Amino acid sequence: MKIPKILKTISQILKNRQAKAIIVGGSVRDHFLELPIKDYDVEVYGLERLEELETILAQYGSVNLVGKSFGVLKFTYEGEEYDFSFPRTEEKVGVGHRGFEVEVNGALAYGEASKRRDFTLNALGYDIENDEFLDPFGGLQDMEQKRLRHIDDETFVEDPLRLYRAVQFSARFGYTLADETFVLCQKMVSEGMLEELPKERIYVEWQKLLLKSPKPSIGFELMRKLGITKRYFPELHALIDVPQSPQWHPEGDVWIHTMMTVDEMANICRLG
Repeated sequence: MKIPKILKTISQILKNRQAKAIIVGGSVRDHFLELPIKDYDVEVYGLERLEELETILAQYGSVNLVGKSFGVLKFTYEGEEYDFSFPRTEEKVGVGHRGFEVEVNGALAYGEASKRRDFTLNALGYDIENDEFLDPFGGLQDMEQKRLRHIDDETFVEDPLRLYRAVQFSARFGYTLADETFVLCQKMVSEGMLEELPKERIYVEWQKLLLKSPKPSIGFELMRKLGITKRYFPELHALIDVPQSPQWHPEGDVWIHTMMTVDEMANICRLG
């Protein structure tokens, strides 16, 4: 995996302190998807205090402490920003994405720390010093089979936005939901879990669905099957089974026509 030189430098310093730097999340996933890597997130294992990491990073660039209470430091080097963090566990204690109690623990094992992530493909890691990919939940096999599978029932439902992430990931990557993930997502919809989500967070996932997917219709079809359109977007759901003139619209009903239009919009945006 190709990584910036500065990350290799910091990784070596951490190794000398019996600590380890592991690249996590979307950058590792995108490496296997052969997509451009825009952001590098690094988890640091083996240090006792976040201040130790802060001191190391400050030798090479500027450090923003805005996320320190969550175990996150934003490090800027030569105009590029990297997120460095300690492994952590999260416990749901209130409503919404801010209703979590976070415990930072540099001694956690990688598998335990990555259990809080949403899908197996997002739990992949890359050990810089050992040049080794870490895959505690079978994410690589899921990617080979183009399958989107959640990691843990309890942690997944703690943030219902993950359901919309499932929708946009499915459309962006052409993946299908694992059976157990589909059933869990259906249950979340039927129990009204999405109602706690602020519109601003939903908007971000819709934006990714429409602007990053080669075929957004895959995501809309998944929302229809999960019951999202029926419960939360009745205007869209009302298009289903509305007939059109077979002379001018042989493709089918208004829903099918709209899905074709959305896909063509995505194609035009991509070519433009």
